[in-house]
Amino acid sequence: MKKILFYSDTEDFGGHEIMSVKIANYLSTLKNYEVEFLYRNKNILHQLNSRIKTYFNDCKDSTPFPFVKNLNFFNILKIKKNISIINPDIVIVCQGNIELSLKGLIASKILGKLTVSYIPYADNFRRNKSYLAFLRDFINKYYYSLPDYFITPNEFQKKNILFQSKNNNISIIINPIEDIKDNNAFFNKNKKISLGIIVRVLFNPKNHLISLVISKKLLSENIDFEFHVIGIGKDLKKFRSIIIKNKLKDRFVFHGWLEGKDKDKIISKNIDIVLIPSRVETGIPLVVYDALKNNKRFLITDFKEIKEYQLPDNFLIDINDTESIVKKIINLNNLESVNDYIDFKNNLYTKNSVKNFKFQVEEAFRTI
Repeated sequence: MKKILFYSDTEDFGGHEIMSVKIANYLSTLKNYEVEFLYRNKNILHQLNSRIKTYFNDCKDSTPFPFVKNLNFFNILKIKKNISIINPDIVIVCQGNIELSLKGLIASKILGKLTVSYIPYADNFRRNKSYLAFLRDFINKYYYSLPDYFITPNEFQKKNILFQSKNNNISIIINPIEDIKDNNAFFNKNKKISLGIIVRVLFNPKNHLISLVISKKLLSENIDFEFHVIGIGKDLKKFRSIIIKNKLKDRFVFHGWLEGKDKDKIISKNIDIVLIPSRVETGIPLVVYDALKNNKRFLITDFKEIKEYQLPDNFLIDINDTESIVKKIINLNNLESVNDYIDFKNNLYTKNSVKNFKFQVEEAFRTI
């Protein structure tokens, strides 16, 4: 029996953390694996099943500029000691990108453990015009050389990893759609358009401030609307403050962090269109699954990362053209035909089914 340790030191909780939990939970049901989890965010603990032994990680990810700040020798030695005591055969380092949970990656390699990077985003930083992008991409080439294996959610990210690393030991594990009970959809035209933001509140990658520009444009066209925000994050307090400063407080409703039935209830009752204007995505984000599960329309940035999923044009936006986004919102609110929506929903469900997810997990860990 192989002992597998999942390692995470992020204080955030989003799609990647949810997926790490799903993989760990499923692995723990298979007879060949003993699964343990070294976590930082307590939401991870609450979602792990009772078969998994857990440990709290008292070291946290160091941001901004984690490619340098995570090189804390004292903390790396501390993590090395913790991993050594647990003594796993395999360490799965849950990295949002190659710079995150870096201390765990380095500690695992120092110990000579078989080290796997579970990484959903492997593009370079120059593409996103990040701070110190050239330097970060240069240093990150070394970090990409450390893992023995990679796990990533789709073919696009696999190609990105191969661009960064000569290591072709890469397994794809999809983000599964767990249930779509209702295969029908009926769209209403609403006098008041209710837009949803369902995500960690982070300005840079998630691009939440565009909602203020959209709001002002909708107001200028005398269109009634409101935003419902489901989520928390380090920029939430600042987001609320900016909304008040721009005199839009009555247009935004904040629901906090919700899960399961509580989240579905708000989406079903209060949201018409889910807005996903991110600057960075790894593929189809889990918030699209939330929209599909509740038969809600959505608008998502037209990324290269999602081309393989063949989304209808009605649901794609250019985040650099606010006027076109507003037109898309109005058009989507008026949309009556559901054929393209149903076709996409069925295709995604077939491709990203729980059955396929389980098969890919088993195949990946049979190889590792």
